[in-house]
Amino acid sequence: MRALHFFNGAGKLRGVLAFYPVHPTSLTKKNHLISGDNKGYAEFLLEDELDNVTVAIGITNAGDVSPNRVHNSDGTFSGEGKTVIESAEIMGKRQYNTLSALIKGDSELIEGSIVANLSYVDFSKVTLKDVNPTVANPYADRTCPAVVGQNFGAGTEDGRGYSMFTEGNLKTNKFFRTVGTMIKKTPQWVQDCQTKNKVPLLAVGLMHPKPWVPTILPVQIVQIGQLGLAVTNFETTTMAGRRIRKSMKKVLAGAGVTEVELVSISNGYAGYMTTKEEYLTQHYEGASTLFGPNQLAAVQQELARVAASVVNSSLPLDVGPTPLQMNIKSLDTLNIRVVVDTPPLFRSFTYVRTQPSSSYSIGSTASAVFAGAHPRNGLTLVSSFCDVQKRNSKGTFTTVMTDAHWDLRYYWKRKLVSESKNTCEWNIRTGGRTSVAGTYRFVHRGYSRLLGKLKPYEATSNTFTVIA
Repeated sequence: MRALHFFNGAGKLRGVLAFYPVHPTSLTKKNHLISGDNKGYAEFLLEDELDNVTVAIGITNAGDVSPNRVHNSDGTFSGEGKTVIESAEIMGKRQYNTLSALIKGDSELIEGSIVANLSYVDFSKVTLKDVNPTVANPYADRTCPAVVGQNFGAGTEDGRGYSMFTEGNLKTNKFFRTVGTMIKKTPQWVQDCQTKNKVPLLAVGLMHPKPWVPTILPVQIVQIGQLGLAVTNFETTTMAGRRIRKSMKKVLAGAGVTEVELVSISNGYAGYMTTKEEYLTQHYEGASTLFGPNQLAAVQQELARVAASVVNSSLPLDVGPTPLQMNIKSLDTLNIRVVVDTPPLFRSFTYVRTQPSSSYSIGSTASAVFAGAHPRNGLTLVSSFCDVQKRNSKGTFTTVMTDAHWDLRYYWKRKLVSESKNTCEWNIRTGGRTSVAGTYRFVHRGYSRLLGKLKPYEATSNTFTVIA
C-alpha cells in the first residue's frame, strides 16, 4: 500500500489518498445495497476515527486480485465472514490497519511541482513502433477492434457466469458463436488480429451506429514532485501493472520521479488489461482484454509518449482524436417507471408498519419498517431515504446518520401489487463514533406516484433509547 497525506498550512492532516490492489468485490452479485465494499469500509473507519479528514483508497493493478480467500472446492472463492457484509468488513479492516499504520509512521516529504498531461488514443488501431509484422503474425505491430471473448461468460472465482463457459477453454461454443454472429459477425481479419486463442463472443467495437464500448480513451501522466501517477482506464492485472510501473519509472526519471504508482479504472472504463502471456490463456481477464494481445504494449507506448512531454515541456503533445460524445437524454433506458404506489388500506404512506423496540444496547441492531413508496420515484430527488436522528438537550432532533453511513442500511421490498416495505436498519456498532447512549428515532422520506404525479412524504418512527 502507498499513501499520500495532505496537510493544511497549519500542519493539520486533511486528506489521505491511498493505493492498494484488491478488488472491492467482497459484496457479491447477490448484494442489492449501494456500497463502497471493503475499500469503502476502510475509508469509513478512518474518517470515523480521524478529525475532519477525507480518505480515499484507490485501485491499482487489482485486475486478478480477489478479496475472497476461502476456497469452496468448486472453482469459486468466498469471503471469510459469515455474511458478505462481514467479509467486506474483514478485508476493509485489514486495509484500515495498514493505512492507519502508514499515517502514524514515518513518511517522505513530496517536493516539487505538479504536472498533468493527457492525450486521447484510439485503441482499436494503435501501431506499435519498432515492431515488425511477419507472415505468421501480420498483426504483431498493432491493436485490434474491441472484441469480447466467449470466456467472459465464464465469470471469475468471485462469481461464476454461465455453466457452458469455462475459463481457459479455447474451443468454440457453436451456439453462442452463432448468436454472436447474428448480432454482429466478427471479420476474419479481426479474429486473426485478436489471435485464434480468443473465441469471439461479440465484436463490441464494431457495433453500429455506435460501438458498445469506448475505443477512444484518455491516457494520462501526473507528476507530483518525485511521485508519478500512470493513469489508465482498465482493470489491470498484477504483472501488467508491474510492467507499466517499470517502464514509466524509466521515462519519468528525467523529471526527478523516483516512484511510480498505477492508477486503474480512471477517466473512463474499457474492460481489463493483461499481459500477452495472460491474454493467450483466455481466462476471464484475457477474454475481457478488448483490444487484443498487444493492448498492454500499446498502453505502455502511449503512456511513455505522454510521460516524455511531462519530462520535457517543450515537446508537443497531440491531444488526439475526439472521443465519442453521448447525449444522455438520447439514451434508451431499461428502467420501467413506477405506475402507481398505494399505502396500506386505510393508512397513509407515512405509516410505520413495524416500530423500533423501546431500547437497544450497543452492539445490537435497531430497525423500523415504513410503508412508504417505491424508491425509484425519488432517486434524483431524495438525498437520503433513511436517517437516524438524536434528541439533544433542548428536546429537538438532529440528524447524526444518513443512509450513506456504513452502519445504516436501507432496504426496499414490494408488498402485494403496489404497496411497499421500506426498512431502516442501524447496526449500533461497538466502538463506533455514532454508537452513543441517547434517545433516537428513524426518519424515512421518499416520493409516491399516482397518475404520473409525484408527491413527497416524510415518516418518523417512535423514539428509542440506546443503552451503553
